[in-house]
Formats: sequence, structure tokens, C-alpha cells
Amino acid sequence: MNAIDDVATRLDQLARATGFEEVDAATLGTTKTLPTPVRVWASRYAVIVAAATTADRAIAQSQSLQSWLDEVLLSRERDVKGVVDGYLVLVSPVELPANTVQQLRLDRRVCRKYVVWPESTGDRWARLDAVTVLGLPDRTGNSEEAAFQSPPEALSLLWRTLIDSDSDAEAIRQVCELNP
Repeated sequence: MNAIDDVATRLDQLARATGFEEVDAATLGTTKTLPTPVRVWASRYAVIVAAATTADRAIAQSQSLQSWLDEVLLSRERDVKGVVDGYLVLVSPVELPANTVQQLRLDRRVCRKYVVWPESTGDRWARLDAVTVLGLPDRTGNSEEAAFQSPPEALSLLWRTLIDSDSDAEAIRQVCELNP
């Protein structure tokens, strides 16, 4: 079993808990060929791509996977008529050099990138908890919109006055006079 297969079980658990389903990469609406075998999870709002890597090919691999993912994201955004985020998880059998990880993470062209590797105990994956989208609560079964509290009356008044006023300063002065 290789590194990607080892982490895929844990990734799948986290992804499913946050509303993702594993999908076949070939079904994602891109004409580009994948540069390397990947595992892919998709939801209405994001796509997670996991690929095995090594220190000597991580940068080049990240760039080619970002190019592929860019096309996937554009296709999905047309389908859902909204923004779809991309997450690239590079899975290394060992910890990559810090400068390589930093270079990967600072490149923000297409997606958020993460590098994970097995911890020395072998039962956990270092940095897997940093993949932000995997920490979101599952909202797929709940169609209720989040309940927001109404703003205080003074704030509502300020907002209405700002909209109707030619001057922000004048609007604030008027509201302050009404609500000392």
C-alpha cells in the first residue's frame, strides 16, 4: 500500500463528515489529462484532490495538478452557478523540507495546498488537521438557513440613515442625536 492509499481512508472519513463524496476524476468535466494518479472528493462548494508526492517533484507536480484543478473548478462553477473552492493535498511518505512546503503553500494561483506525511507513530497524519475544509460541519442534511439575530435598532437606524444621506458624517451625527 502506498502513502495515498494509507491516508485516503482517513481523508474519506473527514470528507464524508463534511459533506463530500469521493468521485472519479474522469467525471469532473475537464479535457486535461491528470499528471499523476489522484483521489478526488467533491461537494457543492469545493473539490479536494489528494496525490502522492516526493520532495523532488512536489513543486512541479503541484503546478500541473493546479492547472488540471483550475479547469475542474471552472466547470463545476458553471454547473452550480457559484464559487467552488479547490484544495490540493500532497501526500508524502516523509516530511518534506520546510522550504519546499513553504514554497507550495505561498503559491496561491488556483487553490489551497497542503502537504501531509505520516507521523513517526504511524497512526496519524501530520498536518491533515490543517486542511480547513475538512473541519466544516456537515450541512448537507439540514436545509434550514442559519438564523441571524436582528441588529439592534440603533444599528438599523444608522444603516437606513447612511443609505438616505449624502454624507456619512451627517448620517452618523443624526443617529447619535437620536440615540445619545
